[in-house]
Amino acid sequence: TLGLTDSGLNPPPTHLMVRGDAHRPGTAVEPGFLSALDDRTASVSPPTSAKSTGRRLALARWIARGDHPLTARVIVNRVWQGHFGQGIVATPSDFGSMGDEPTNPALLDWLASEFVARGWSLKSLHRIIVTSDAYRRSSPWKAENADADPTNARLWRFSPRRLEAEPIRDAILAVSGTLNPEMGGPSVMPEIDAAVLAGQSRPGNGWSVSKTSEASRRSVYVLAKRTLGLPELDLLDAADKNEPCPKRAVTTTAPQALTLLNGKFMHEQASHFAERLAREVGDDAIRQVQLAFVLAFNREPGQVQIEDSLAFLQEQARLVRGRSDEKARSRPEAEALRAFCLVILNANEFVTID
Repeated sequence: TLGLTDSGLNPPPTHLMVRGDAHRPGTAVEPGFLSALDDRTASVSPPTSAKSTGRRLALARWIARGDHPLTARVIVNRVWQGHFGQGIVATPSDFGSMGDEPTNPALLDWLASEFVARGWSLKSLHRIIVTSDAYRRSSPWKAENADADPTNARLWRFSPRRLEAEPIRDAILAVSGTLNPEMGGPSVMPEIDAAVLAGQSRPGNGWSVSKTSEASRRSVYVLAKRTLGLPELDLLDAADKNEPCPKRAVTTTAPQALTLLNGKFMHEQASHFAERLAREVGDDAIRQVQLAFVLAFNREPGQVQIEDSLAFLQEQARLVRGRSDEKARSRPEAEALRAFCLVILNANEFVTID
C-alpha cells in the first residue's frame, strides 16, 4: 500500500530551489504559516509519543484556532450556501482580493463567532440558520423591495431554488416508498442504461449492478466513478468528479426533461408510487390524489387541483382502453394512476425549495 510517513524527529532541511530547479537548493527555510495572515515563525513541538516532527499537528492547530481569521468564516459560508443556494461570500473557495466581497460582513463575522463559541458544532450552526427569520421568510415577489435590492443580497425574500441532484433522487425514492434508509457500508451501483455504458472503452467494466434493495439507498452511497456517473445525477448538475466544485451549476436542459419523463428509473418509481397509493388508500381516486399531494408536496391539494387531477385520470384511463397492449387495457385505472404519479414526480413544486 502506498503511503506517507514522517522520517523521524529531525527532518532534513528544506530549501528554496533556485529558479525551481530541484538540483539547485538555495536558502534554507523554516516552518511557517500563511504570511498574509500570520508572519510569525511556527512553534513546533514534536510529540513525545510518536516518531513525528509535529509539523502537521502544528499546522492543524493553527488552522483550528478560535481566533483564526478564515477557517470559521469559510465553513459557515459553505453551510449558509447549502441552505440559501448562495453564500454570504458568493465565491466560497476564494476569500482573497480576487473573490467577491461579503454581502453582509457583520452577519458573516457573527456566525463565525457563534460557531466557535458553540464548540465548532455544525449541528448548532444549522439550527441557528434554519430557525432564523431570513430562512423562514416566504418567497413572494415585492416590487418595492426588488427596486431597492434586485439581487436579494439583503435577503428580503427566500429565493426559490431547485434541489440538488442527490436530494431529488432521494426524494423520488422516498415518495415512491422504495428508499432504503440503511446507513454505512460499501458504495452501491444502481442499474445504468446500456446506451450509457456503451460509451466506455470497456462497456460495463467496473460497474456491477447492486441488487434492487441496495440500489435504492440514498444517493450519497452511489459509487462515485470518475469516468462514469449515474445519468439521473449527472443530468441534474451533480459535481464533475474531475475537478473541484465550490458551487454547482443549475441548468435547465432538454435531456433533463426527457430523462425524467421517459427514463426507466422514473417509470419504475412512478409504478411503485402508484402501488403505494393503491395500497394505502384503496381505489378511491380522490383519496389517491390527496395522498399523492401530501407525500410529494407536503400539502393537501386545492379543489381545482383535485378536479384537474380527476379529469387527468379519467382521460388517461380512456386512452389506455384504446391501446393495443392487452395487459394495459385490462387495468386502465392502474395505468392512469401510474401516469399521474409520473406527472407528480416531474412537477416543478416537487424539486423546488420555495
